Amino acid sequence: MDLELDPAERQKRKERQERDQDNFIRDEILDNAEVICAQMITAGGDFLFRQLGSFDAILVDEVAQCTEINTIVPIVQRGCSRLVLSGDHCQLPPTVQSEEAEERGMSVSLYARLVREGLEAKFLDTQFRSHPKLMEFSSKMVYDGRLKDGIRGEERPALQGFVWPRRDVPVAFVDMGRGYHEQQQGESKANPKEVEKLLQVLIMVLRKKNLRPRDVGVVTPYMAQVRLLKRSWHSLCARENLDQAEARELEIASVDNFQGREKELILFSAVRSNQRGMVGFLRDWRRLNVMLTRARRGLIVFGSSHTLR
Repeated sequence: MDLELDPAERQKRKERQERDQDNFIRDEILDNAEVICAQMITAGGDFLFRQLGSFDAILVDEVAQCTEINTIVPIVQRGCSRLVLSGDHCQLPPTVQSEEAEERGMSVSLYARLVREGLEAKFLDTQFRSHPKLMEFSSKMVYDGRLKDGIRGEERPALQGFVWPRRDVPVAFVDMGRGYHEQQQGESKANPKEVEKLLQVLIMVLRKKNLRPRDVGVVTPYMAQVRLLKRSWHSLCARENLDQAEARELEIASVDNFQGREKELILFSAVRSNQRGMVGFLRDWRRLNVMLTRARRGLIVFGSSHTLR
């Protein structure tokens, strides 16, 4: 009987029973599941293989952001009769920390390599996210004019609280001029004046009550700027007595972390402002493509025209 066991032994038995119960529930769920969502390595791991064997089909989403090695893991380990690769090789590639690995081709996705080798991909040619004018540049310069619009401009009316250069084109560039330069912060960069101006515009838009903070995305290439924006937003909310729960819903992230997302309004802080015209991460046309295609109704870019041109 349990009464004859010491407390430590009773605790071990209880934990073992709980693990057995958890395993039973997990196995039952997996046995009855028709679709399983998992990360690459998990999908190719021993646990799922022992439990389920091979898959009938594998669908890899955002495959253009996966290294070839990661993508191959579930395919080789599990096997399947049908394979679907879904992604966009014209957006950000896999993140590879090692410069040597990148130079040796480790940042090329399986999808990009197959397209490069002549595989004909099925192109989803109609977008339903953004105002047609927001997609015009990417369609022409990135997708060779093949990207069509499934919505009309009237379905994405211009947002109030900001003076758009043209009401029918919800894109604006706020030129910070030459007087406010970027700052080095560790291995990253920040631009305090851009933060100040961006938050001024954000407050003006929010005061019109057309949008809530959760409808806005603040995007920038540099993590130091992300951190500065978050601190400044927190301080501004306290001064303006903004609803704290709503304020926390504002998303502030790097371009890389915003891929696959969308917002009614995107405020983009370019950060770079220097005499040499160095633009850093902004040289990558795929990162530019991601930045331009996140907004549904408006895009405002804050930067130095002298540097970015």
